[in-house]
Amino acid sequence: MKLPLTAIILTHRADSTFLQALQSVQDCAEVLVYDNTSQNNWDQLHTQYSFTVKKIAAGQITNFAAIRNKALKTASQDWVFFLDSDEVLQPFDPKKVRSLLENNSAGYTITRSDIFLGRQLHHGEAGNQKIIRLMKRDFAHFEHAIHEVAIIDGQTSDSSLKVHHFSHTSITQFMRDITIYAKEIARTRTPFTTSILVELILYPPIKFLYTFFFLFGFLDGYRGLVYSCMMSLHSLLVRIYTYEQTTT
Repeated sequence: MKLPLTAIILTHRADSTFLQALQSVQDCAEVLVYDNTSQNNWDQLHTQYSFTVKKIAAGQITNFAAIRNKALKTASQDWVFFLDSDEVLQPFDPKKVRSLLENNSAGYTITRSDIFLGRQLHHGEAGNQKIIRLMKRDFAHFEHAIHEVAIIDGQTSDSSLKVHHFSHTSITQFMRDITIYAKEIARTRTPFTTSILVELILYPPIKFLYTFFFLFGFLDGYRGLVYSCMMSLHSLLVRIYTYEQTTT
């Protein structure tokens, strides 16, 4: 019997990771795929998997919270689970998930770990993050256009659900992604001020020290070093682009 749950996947990709993501939620009663020009062969995929495609307007998504809030309203089940197309839900016990849905909580966190350069990260910013992905449809909404977060009107609890995040297949792709997201975040920020200048000087090195040492990123070796450097660079770029758009 299928879980009384709507799984929602946002995708812009047509690759093996998306197929793994799609396959990993087939135990759900409903699977909705919100497609942003991924060029998938949907007819062929329908012969292998159960899902419904919802089209997103072509072009770069600038407000992820709005997309997720729209998706929430289209879910037929009372409970919703969000999964990105570069994430794969790990095997789970359906009985345990059913028990979660019968409890008093309105939302649950899952544990997400990045798979970076072929290995799982266990430390730093990307290791074993707790994020809300399982929620009651009518008690949840998302805020923030970029790096959106779920807001739950009610009690939240932890779950045993785990997701592997295959975000960056190479350092080159990582660099490209943080540049894109830094520009989008800068677009939503207030104009450049003296306080942002102070942030530009202090935040990037503090970000590196925090992720690499305080969060034990160094225990992930070379991958932990690269990840910490990239996130520090992301912090720097956000403030550089904020300055740039203020002065042009």
